[in-house]
Amino acid sequence: MKTSVSKRVCFVDDEADVRDAVEMTLSSQGYAVRSFAGGQECLTHLEQQACDLLITDIRMPSMDGMTLLSLVRQRRPDLPVILVTGVGDIPMAVRAMKMGAADFLEKPLRRDELLCKVQMFTNHDPSQVKPAPIIHRGIFMDLTDSEWEVMRLILQGKTSKEIADLQGRSVRTVEVHRAHIMKKYHADSIVDLLNKYWSSLR
Repeated sequence: MKTSVSKRVCFVDDEADVRDAVEMTLSSQGYAVRSFAGGQECLTHLEQQACDLLITDIRMPSMDGMTLLSLVRQRRPDLPVILVTGVGDIPMAVRAMKMGAADFLEKPLRRDELLCKVQMFTNHDPSQVKPAPIIHRGIFMDLTDSEWEVMRLILQGKTSKEIADLQGRSVRTVEVHRAHIMKKYHADSIVDLLNKYWSSLR
């Protein structure tokens, strides 16, 4: 469904084909899109023009997405920022949520997910978007003690092998606990789980 009012979206990625694809997808739905190859170029634009949502890749040469997020939070604290992350960026995702990232998109970008996230953060006040309550010892409710210990280490960005080494367990056992945690909170990826966790604390 196209937007009735043109919302302004800035997209940053150093890959031209990705920028073209995202710009085409969002423009076809009525969004006013400006794409940039680097963070500094985007910052210059934001100093002069209004924007409703910023989406930026994490891994880029020169200024990476984390640096861009930090600078935008200082200069435009009300601007929601979605980070685009790869499979190996879980520790970075944890840091970014603490720094105030609004949400995450995982590569490869999927059209329906992209449009859903953009619609959510441009049609609503992000501060009013409330996630489903997740409470247990202040955070999660249905985790067993063993699952909570695994979750605690996931939040530190640890891999299954690192968790297994720290706990003196097999990687298989850690993976089973991890799968149970994902199922209980309807998370389809670790990034999705981390996002639900940090969002619940805001």
